[in-house]
Amino acid sequence: MQPKTAKILWLAILSSVVLLFIISDFIPPIELSDRKIINWVFTMGSIGVGVLALMLGSKISLATGLYPPTYLIQLLLIDSISVFGFILKILGASSTEAGIYFFISFIGLILVKPRSISG
Repeated sequence: MQPKTAKILWLAILSSVVLLFIISDFIPPIELSDRKIINWVFTMGSIGVGVLALMLGSKISLATGLYPPTYLIQLLLIDSISVFGFILKILGASSTEAGIYFFISFIGLILVKPRSISG
């Protein structure tokens, strides 16, 4: 993947995290009697997805000047953490509970931000 394409994809996915966070405040929540199990499953899922995403390589190849194909998968995995937060917010979670997922996704995207080759 070309570095310019990687930057465009990164910016698009970062924008989706921000939009999901904003939109989640305008959707009325669905009240559930017991949300603890869903919170636990989403938390464990987010940890697993986050670890997997950070294990994938996102370094640009010095030989070819391209990002590996796994970079897109890494971006999508990190974005899925914000989707967990969006779903929790729809299910009636507080802004603080759901905001943690958006924050983790945002930080994950900052960590894998495409960089140009220096030198």
